[in-house]
Amino acid sequence: MKDDLLEQVLLLTRQMREQAQQAAWEEAERTEVQRSRLIAECFDGEEAFGDQMLAANKVQEIIRLDTEIMAIGDRSRDEIRTQLNRLQQGRQVAKAYRRFSR
Repeated sequence: MKDDLLEQVLLLTRQMREQAQQAAWEEAERTEVQRSRLIAECFDGEEAFGDQMLAANKVQEIIRLDTEIMAIGDRSRDEIRTQLNRLQQGRQVAKAYRRFSR
């Protein structure tokens, strides 16, 4: 059972990476909520994993994917910040133009 839960966590993490790559952040957030519940169940300490080495490999893959997702998020945030700065500069230029064109 724990092995199946961990596999579901891995699949959801892969899904989150795809959603992040598509900038579908709201979907990724919903997937993360679902994934968090499964992670809590997976590591509740009541039952051991069947194949410890396989479980460790899956956990490492999940961590690697999480790192990718965070990097994608950082890049998206930076792109949005750049776009907002350009928009603000454009507004300032338009405001100055209106002020001096009267």
